[in-house]
Amino acid sequence: MQVVEAALEASHSPFVREGLLYHGQGELLKAADYYRKAHFTDAQDADALLLLGVIARQTKQFAASVQLIARALTLRPQAAHCHVNLGLAHFAAGEMDTARSCYQRALEIDAQNAQTWCCLGDVAVQQDQEEEGFAHYEYAIAVDPQFWSARFSLGHLLCRRERYEDAAAFYREAIEIAHASQKCTSPRDRWRRFWENTMRLQPTTGRRWS
Repeated sequence: MQVVEAALEASHSPFVREGLLYHGQGELLKAADYYRKAHFTDAQDADALLLLGVIARQTKQFAASVQLIARALTLRPQAAHCHVNLGLAHFAAGEMDTARSCYQRALEIDAQNAQTWCCLGDVAVQQDQEEEGFAHYEYAIAVDPQFWSARFSLGHLLCRRERYEDAAAFYREAIEIAHASQKCTSPRDRWRRFWENTMRLQPTTGRRWS
């Protein structure tokens, strides 16, 4: 969920399409330039505002991110993915209650979105409501068994509970799903490291093997 989370429409402006290419390669400044061009060309382009907000969040400009995505939502108030991204901006700013409200609003529009359930789980875990978080991650997998991010989150939560073998199983599944999906290959090595690190933990103490 770290690059472009939004489920964008197919009818992008040429500037947005070009920006997405750079965004996917991690060239955020170039991507932002194209999104700004799209916005200047059409001030009603909600995708351009949304994606500028995503980049603002990725560069830790959280207040700007909230403002930009909120503007996108005024243009497309029924776009669930905009509510999710607004929630992500508030989450990054440490505003958990507001993030939760955004995710709940997204679920009112689209209750079968695995990413939104996973995000709601993240809020629950941050608020020390691990059982709720666990349930949300599991539901995300039930909604979309191929949603590897929920398995990663479950693995991380199980590590906190010192259930390392169970965590490793979820990390392994996440790696396998990511490997099988062409669009998900970029996080694979990162998650493999999480899995390998988990396997090096002593099950009873949480310390690395010496």
